[in-house]
Amino acid sequence: MDVFVLRHAIAEDAGAGQADSERRLTDLGRERLRLVVQKAMRAGMAPAVVLTSPYVRAHQTAEILLEELDHPCELVTTSNLTPYAAVADLWQELREYSRLSPLIVVGHNPQLSELVSVLIGSPRYAVEIKKAAIAYVQDAGNGPRPTGRLVWMLTAKLAEA
Repeated sequence: MDVFVLRHAIAEDAGAGQADSERRLTDLGRERLRLVVQKAMRAGMAPAVVLTSPYVRAHQTAEILLEELDHPCELVTTSNLTPYAAVADLWQELREYSRLSPLIVVGHNPQLSELVSVLIGSPRYAVEIKKAAIAYVQDAGNGPRPTGRLVWMLTAKLAEA
């Protein structure tokens, strides 16, 4: 199974009394995300399914991703992509979608950085996913332990260059 890992774009700071889960993307975040997605598509990103966190900033990121894609794609919202959900639980869910490879997960750090590290068999947090960055992990398998390799990662800074 091939997995693209996309961290949400830049979000607003939480306002007084605003739940973290309700933070929205900024205009700059949206702009940078579109650049990243467009360049990732030129590099061959063509997912069959997008799994996203239910948090507003991640869901908005997934919606922008779907707008930019040139083909239809299923969108699945899962609590396994909330900020501190267990990576082991997320891996179990990803395995259920392995027949729809490639897939994209949209969520938050520190979980996504840990996920990429686990997918490639590296020590915890060996890879850092920046905001609006996409990492492409190839051949992660679908067994109890992932066996993938990091093929490329595209950050917003690189996409703007």
